[in-house]
Amino acid sequence: MDASTPKLPAVSHTFHHTFDKICPRQAWHRFIARDLGKQEPTKQMAWGLHVHDALESYLNGEKALPANLQPYAHLYQFPNDYVIRAEVHLGMLENGAPCNFYDDNVWARGVLDVLIALPQRPTCALLIDHKTGKKREDATELRVHAVLLKAHKPELTSIKGWYNWLALNEMGEVHDLSDTDETLTTMRKTHDRISRLLLLGREAFAPRQSGLCPWCPVHSCEFHP
Repeated sequence: MDASTPKLPAVSHTFHHTFDKICPRQAWHRFIARDLGKQEPTKQMAWGLHVHDALESYLNGEKALPANLQPYAHLYQFPNDYVIRAEVHLGMLENGAPCNFYDDNVWARGVLDVLIALPQRPTCALLIDHKTGKKREDATELRVHAVLLKAHKPELTSIKGWYNWLALNEMGEVHDLSDTDETLTTMRKTHDRISRLLLLGREAFAPRQSGLCPWCPVHSCEFHP
């Protein structure tokens, strides 16, 4: 790879989702070139950050749940013998071995909103992801996080997870995430596709026009209004 070619960032759900489902050009600027500067959070983003921070402190036993999140407390009530951890940072090497989230050679990384271990069933685990936006029941993010969890806990044979849809104050569909091999294969294919485009530079990451363009941070794009 030429010295002027940007380094390919670690695999993450957000990176691959932006490239595959939103816009390759946005993925280039946000995750590869990283030339957009600091973005001011929208009201919706600020609310999401507040929710994640408050639930992390609450679930890790550090602080009480604030009053504005008390209506959602029922979504986070678990049996006493469950072991709960919030905002778990996990990394994985390219060969599938576990590593630190911040390691220089990390190949994939992710943050698990809630990880639940079941002491009576040590080969099972549960994942929960907080969602503050519109309901879209797509398990891809949970599946990527299951791959990372499996790398760190290879003894797991059953991994299930769901989204908590806070805007609706309801628990989402429970997804079986146990087939981590299939998910990892998909992650590798997307990574390889992006790697090939990277050699061609920015123009290979073609912009994709959609109804999301008015909210895109890439103001230099020809489709930005």
